[in-house]
Amino acid sequence: MKLEIIIEVKSGAVSEKTVRGKDGRDYLIREQGGWVDLGKPYPQEVRISLDRGQEGYAAGEYLMDQSCLYVDRYGKLSLGRLKLIPLNAKLKL
Repeated sequence: MKLEIIIEVKSGAVSEKTVRGKDGRDYLIREQGGWVDLGKPYPQEVRISLDRGQEGYAAGEYLMDQSCLYVDRYGKLSLGRLKLIPLNAKLKL
């Protein structure tokens, strides 16, 4: 069984902010908003972290790439940085 989580990106806008870490260095945080339907009454907003230089996702529907999931050192299922696959790309597979 494959897990399919669909995330909708409504805008290609990317927000950037710089924060100072405990080590005194500045870090650039790049994020984009999306929405995920987890079966609750309303979709929930999620923040999608982007790497430096990575383009934002265009508006549309995406599948969460299963490579985001991993088993941590304690044997618990964990979620890493979100990677998205355009939903229409799945139809071509």
